[in-house]
Amino acid sequence: MRVQNEETIRTRLLKANVRYLASPDENERLIGVESLLMSAWDPEWSPRRLIDEGGIPGLVACLGDDIDRIRGAAARLLGKIAAHGEAEAVLSAGAQEPLEAMLADEDPLNRQNAQEALEELRRQKCAPSTVAG
Repeated sequence: MRVQNEETIRTRLLKANVRYLASPDENERLIGVESLLMSAWDPEWSPRRLIDEGGIPGLVACLGDDIDRIRGAAARLLGKIAAHGEAEAVLSAGAQEPLEAMLADEDPLNRQNAQEALEELRRQKCAPSTVAG
């Protein structure tokens, strides 16, 4: 029973955080993207549930956010998703162009996160080798 309750809680949290990605409230977007990023540190984490809940387009949208922390966390999480064998899902959602645009971000950490995500996409042989790098 306890495992089932934990699974229900995880599912509800995932769905809420995916909804937060599209919120007009910057605090909710920040909570959503940072919570999803933190969940990726769990050794048992898999991006499949995030993909199945439609979270990738929301992350891609966050790459163009006005808030530096939101952009950076989204780029970092997209790189983690690619590293877990789901690079095609990241590219299919249109992440390559906004990640490339982030290479000129004013925040050096965001530039680094975007660069690392693009490198991971290349390692997975999904992104063209001509991607800035």
